[in-house]
Amino acid sequence: MDIAYVRLAPPRPARSKISRALVFALLAGAAFFTYVLTTRSSVPTQNLELPTHTVNRMASTGYRSQFRPSVQQLTRSGDVAVRVMVPKDTPKRDAQVPNLSSANFTLKQMIGQMRPSGSNPNEKSHGKNNASVVNFFSATGRSVEITGESDEVPLLLKEYRGEAKKLALREIAVQARLRNAGEDITSLPVLPILGTFESKCIVHMTENGFSFGDKSLWTVESLNGITDTLVSYPYFPQKQHLTDKLPVIGPEMFLRRREAYIRKVVNGMITSLMKIHKNGIAHGALDMTSVLINTFDETKTKDVKVRFSNFGYAIDTNPEPIIDPSSAASLLIAPVEAAENNGKGELEIDLAREAVQAEDIYRMGLIFGELVYGAMSPEGPNARTHSSFLERRLRFKGFKVEGLREWSLEPSWTLVVDFLDKDKKAGWDLMQLLVKPPQELSTEEVLAQALNHRFFKDV
Repeated sequence: MDIAYVRLAPPRPARSKISRALVFALLAGAAFFTYVLTTRSSVPTQNLELPTHTVNRMASTGYRSQFRPSVQQLTRSGDVAVRVMVPKDTPKRDAQVPNLSSANFTLKQMIGQMRPSGSNPNEKSHGKNNASVVNFFSATGRSVEITGESDEVPLLLKEYRGEAKKLALREIAVQARLRNAGEDITSLPVLPILGTFESKCIVHMTENGFSFGDKSLWTVESLNGITDTLVSYPYFPQKQHLTDKLPVIGPEMFLRRREAYIRKVVNGMITSLMKIHKNGIAHGALDMTSVLINTFDETKTKDVKVRFSNFGYAIDTNPEPIIDPSSAASLLIAPVEAAENNGKGELEIDLAREAVQAEDIYRMGLIFGELVYGAMSPEGPNARTHSSFLERRLRFKGFKVEGLREWSLEPSWTLVVDFLDKDKKAGWDLMQLLVKPPQELSTEEVLAQALNHRFFKDV
């Protein structure tokens, strides 16, 4: 006997023609109401997408809009679109750094935050000006406005609020000067700023959800293959070769790759700093987070590229006077003021220029020390490998690197000492040249000697 299986379901309730007509009328009215609301304003609206799981780890005049920001849930789960009111035609601040539309950028994650304090990076804000803040976001965007391509590219977006907008304008001034020097945008010693835009509202993540702030200025920086800041390098899991598992040869080959990588990075830092100083700019606040690397893979040492970032405290060391006081370059910190902030006292202009450039070189020497101690220590980066701790040890020893070496003669620093002792203590000699060079050498001569140092003979 054949059995036919059917799915039993309750009969559908009957619908009257009147109820259907009423539903269609309501839908049509809602569509018309939405159309009217979205077409009344002549001010364009752009969308920035921000994940709700954003992690919070780390000047210019704005545009006044008569509209309030609105937040709407997107179809993708967990994303929120923030409608940002921006002007159609914002005046350009510099011909080298164009104004962009925020419509083509998508925020992915908040990766850091900085609270600046005036023009002195050595001072801490202590919460005096909570409105002055710089937020860092990883993002993607379509580069059609820059290159004509429609593919999404990784970007770094910085949001400057309050007095921190001055830092953004100094970053723009640095970009303009480097580009005026004829540098190709892909070979700049800094992250290229593709442009800027302003937003009427800013979204901040709080425990209770979103909060809205006042106007802010954004910069859009091209990562150009950059992976991360140098401070993250020791934590990067390196690829293992089959030979790395051999009892004796394996660890030795791993160390040789690490040493070669460190040499390449330090060489790249010196080269980039030379280019910056050559164009009449001192960084003013160098540390590990200011050094950007395109790869942490020690098997790709030949491909390593080094860039600097965070020029919010940049100093004007150009001997030529600024012709246009309204230009962005006029916002760079004066060398006399910067030297005084660094504890050098009141200096004449020429001595002040040398002093702030020497401070950059000194800070780079501390970065060199932190990089070696953090990467070559079996314990990894810790409080005793930080540049501030190494600086205290150097100060205690009168800035003689030999004293730092004597302190490092313990089991924890065996790999550090062995590495810097090679080739007649080439590493220690380079560190001494950077942190306390001979007084008769100019900063330009110090960098030239450092670049040609025997420490880099195999680079």
